[in-house]
Amino acid sequence: MGDPQASRDGDLSPGCSSVQQKSSSPESSCVSVKSNRSMDQPMHFKSGDKRPDLSSVQQKSSSPESSCVSVKSDRSMDPPEFKSGDKRPDLRANLPSRPVKNTTVFMPVIQPQDFNESLCPGFSHDSKPAEVLNTLRSNLRQKFECVCEGISKQGNPTLLNEIYTELYITESGSGEINNEHEVRQIETQSRRAEAEDTPIKCSDIFTPLPGQDKPIRTVLTKGVAGIGKTVSVQKLILDWAEGTENQDVQLIFPLAFRELNVMKDKTLSLSDLLHRFSPETKELDISSAEYKVLFIFDGLDECRLPLDFQSDVRLCDVTESASVDELLVNLIVGNLLPSSLIWITSRPAAADLVPAECVHRVTEVRGFSDTQKQEYFRKRISDRRLADRIISHLKSSRSLFIMCHIPVFCWISATVLEEMCSEAETGEIPKTLTQMYTHFLIINLFHCLNELGDLSLVDEAKPHASGGLRDVKLSSSQWSALVFVLLSSEETLQRFDLNSFIGGRDDRDTQNTGDEVLQKLLPVVTATRCAGLYGCGVTDEGCAALASALRSNPSHLRELNLSENKLGDSGVKLLSVVLENPLCKLEILGLCGCGVTEEGCAALASALRSNPSHLRDLYLSGNKLGDSGVKLLSAGLENPLCKLETLGLRRCGVTEEGCAALASALRSNPSHLRTLHLSENKLGDSGVKLLQDLEDDPHYKLETLECWRTV
Repeated sequence: MGDPQASRDGDLSPGCSSVQQKSSSPESSCVSVKSNRSMDQPMHFKSGDKRPDLSSVQQKSSSPESSCVSVKSDRSMDPPEFKSGDKRPDLRANLPSRPVKNTTVFMPVIQPQDFNESLCPGFSHDSKPAEVLNTLRSNLRQKFECVCEGISKQGNPTLLNEIYTELYITESGSGEINNEHEVRQIETQSRRAEAEDTPIKCSDIFTPLPGQDKPIRTVLTKGVAGIGKTVSVQKLILDWAEGTENQDVQLIFPLAFRELNVMKDKTLSLSDLLHRFSPETKELDISSAEYKVLFIFDGLDECRLPLDFQSDVRLCDVTESASVDELLVNLIVGNLLPSSLIWITSRPAAADLVPAECVHRVTEVRGFSDTQKQEYFRKRISDRRLADRIISHLKSSRSLFIMCHIPVFCWISATVLEEMCSEAETGEIPKTLTQMYTHFLIINLFHCLNELGDLSLVDEAKPHASGGLRDVKLSSSQWSALVFVLLSSEETLQRFDLNSFIGGRDDRDTQNTGDEVLQKLLPVVTATRCAGLYGCGVTDEGCAALASALRSNPSHLRELNLSENKLGDSGVKLLSVVLENPLCKLEILGLCGCGVTEEGCAALASALRSNPSHLRDLYLSGNKLGDSGVKLLSAGLENPLCKLETLGLRRCGVTEEGCAALASALRSNPSHLRTLHLSENKLGDSGVKLLQDLEDDPHYKLETLECWRTV
């Protein structure tokens, strides 16, 4: 490849020239945006306007320009679809607020009525071009003002200006290919003294450095994956749309190579191509001298077009049709719109796809400096003390701190450590790259498997021995991963059986007690409709945690089976407080064999009086309620609003006295109870007769009266 400095020192000659002639005159290069949706469709302009001359480019040296950063997010640059001739909606009026870090922020957007002469110099307030240009700014601002870091569609989008941290960008020697592994390149960059290079602000990539007196038309910016190229593109566009940088540019066309790839077989003009991406510009002529245009091509490494710079096809007219590949080549070499500016981003390995003689400046995104790393975490994490703790932890590991040169690794670290540093023991916090990636690949592998319907990891978590999760020591992140997988399962959201995970043995000589397993999996219990906790070793301690969780989120659970656990009256009292909540929709409650006595019955009866309309089935068999406990429950049954349909009281120490209380309640409110289980109680014939005599009552609705072994 030729010396890029030689091309930068050459004069820019507007007009139509062959590719071969470009070797003696610098050409523009294209930058693409790395996201499937990263950049709006290109704009269209009428053919009657004049092209701008190069004096506008030469003026750039005296007016700072903004540089572009792209955001790696699926949503970052998708072109919204509009019918031809339609105007995009006004972006300030009735603009909804969007939450950012628990703060409601209203983002006004430029409208035609907010016309600012400085944003559209040379156009009157009521001119059609001014209206189109303001609409374009509004649309680009709305599209690029938010960013989704890392993985698209996960979490809420954040305002870019709130978290954006200036990247360390320098002028690079050339755009030649670098076959060294990208991780090695990162480590080399981290050791390189920052004082060796002159940093270039993203907004100034088209501004010559001191001593460089030649105009810059085409900039190629290279950088390893995740270093911040796409975010830089997004930032430049947003700054321009908001009127803070590069205001000598009237039009910006963000074009992603990913999007251009799908058009490689189409034949169309440059105007038609741009109109597909930016339909609001159909009424403009981009070849007019009134408009200074910036093309941004992000993701050259993702380009699947031939980019044949040896082709003899020469295009000078923006209305002349050709293949997309030929349009891009002629735009880059300067045959089409020679006075336009072009910015291309690429990974180092693909940087030589554009000949050196077509590029006037090569820059390199080096990521974050040590100071910028700390700035990122303090912007990303609102809790200053937590941010400082994370920074201190990362500094203690040389490999982790080196990798934080890459913005996407900073995001991974913040995602993992923000949770772990606030909840887990220090010993569990990742200290190596492997540990960090393991924890992270656990918060997205599970997500991908769920999307594919693969729940094999859930099956692996189920016990293959009697101990189950009692016998397994898991880190906090592994517990979180298990919760994530379970919550991702439609089956789990309908029914969750903790017993199948926890195993059948007791809590002696185990890694985790039943209460501890329950507390780790509480998010699953509160999210499901039916929770089976039968015989899981839950005590009043676990019951307290469960009750607390249900008070916070009482609306999902419909069935809860806590039978054969050592809850005692104290545990039942805690649950009764939940049942009293009018928002509690629990319909079935199983408390068989839980050590409940008269005291627990009093709490349940109180809950039935306070919130009688939801509970349908109550199972209390195998508890020492006695007649006094049954009397308390009977008082609740007398409430006309009580909707209880099934009451299980087997082996509860009920005698004839308790039967009398039940019979009285059923006479008072006979319309709902359908099933009554009283087997294995000492009712005697007289007690059974009290209940059987109710059959003569015209309002009697009892369908099943179970009274075997009652003598």
